[in-house]
Amino acid sequence: MENFENRRNENNEDEKNRTDIKGLIAGLYEYNDRFSVGRVLSRHIRGQMEGRDSEWVETTTPETANEAEQQAQRLKELREKFQETLYAIGLSLEPVNAPFMMFGTSGMTDDEVKRRIEQFSEETGITAEDLNDPDSYEARKAGSFWEELQAEANAPNKLTKIQLNVSDAKKFLSYLDSFQETGMSLGEKESLKKIAEIIEKQFIDQYDVDDPNDDRFLAIIGSLEGIIKRYENIGLSESVEKLKELLEVTRNKYLKEHLMVERVGYLVPHGEGFGPAEWHEDMNPELYESSWQKAVRIYDQVASNPNAKELAEKLHDHLLEAINIAKKEIESNVETDDGHKNDRLEFLETLEKVRALLAHDGLCCTNSTTESLYPHENTALGRCFRYNGCI
Repeated sequence: MENFENRRNENNEDEKNRTDIKGLIAGLYEYNDRFSVGRVLSRHIRGQMEGRDSEWVETTTPETANEAEQQAQRLKELREKFQETLYAIGLSLEPVNAPFMMFGTSGMTDDEVKRRIEQFSEETGITAEDLNDPDSYEARKAGSFWEELQAEANAPNKLTKIQLNVSDAKKFLSYLDSFQETGMSLGEKESLKKIAEIIEKQFIDQYDVDDPNDDRFLAIIGSLEGIIKRYENIGLSESVEKLKELLEVTRNKYLKEHLMVERVGYLVPHGEGFGPAEWHEDMNPELYESSWQKAVRIYDQVASNPNAKELAEKLHDHLLEAINIAKKEIESNVETDDGHKNDRLEFLETLEKVRALLAHDGLCCTNSTTESLYPHENTALGRCFRYNGCI
């Protein structure tokens, strides 16, 4: 009788955890959507463009203070409400800084902020309605403007996103096993899919593979194969395809290089994001050259690992494709304005320098290649160039 009661209590606890995890995932996604870069950016700039009091400056405007308080309060509520469930299934919440900040008053007055917003709107023709889609070109352009403005204003108040980590692999694997025994509802299936998605994103964006003290990475890398197998056992193999890829590159000893390329997004298909083929659309010549310098450095680091040969070749070809696409578009865009014409010429010069470094076509020895885009002599590209007499 006692064993029966124990089993019933365990089953009740499992059922509670399953119910709670659905609520946790819903709360986490609601939080991240409410405080996403796109939504906060849209609210702030729309407020300025429409002449409303802005949620702009935390120290002087109550709206922004309230939003910051709401963010902190919501995180506290999530932790308190789901603390027991998270502990029971081996997961933990982690606030992750988003690449975005709200304004403080240390570097710019409210009036100056408003003036700059108005000037931006007049020069670009971007309206509040254009920001309804956070992924649109107009929203991305407004985002770049926002980042420059916040840097001038010394903005101190960071937004955070909430993610999940595997804190106890044994408990999490046991939690996954329970679904194989009893099956799962449609809601539970969707929750498990989202957990896999979050773990994947944390692995790619946050974990430090070079830090032996990063417990988050150690917990997931040691249990990755077990997590994948259990997802496959309960019919959710498609949800861990990316995790399987990460496991494979780990075994093939080029995880660091793989994550390096993933994090910069250089292999995103051309035209589907803001990659090297599109950089000229929204960069000045200085940033354009420095961005390509970074691309060459990352390629060189990837190529320096013999185990990453296939990845290096793929990146090499993709960057050369981006150069060809960008060059064709820049040359076809004839500008009459002297400033834009000079930008075009500098963009094209940068592309030829980078092509020389990547294609090894001898242009590295011409006057068009400046020292700023030479590879360092101790890198793989540098050794190759030295061997061929280019430097």
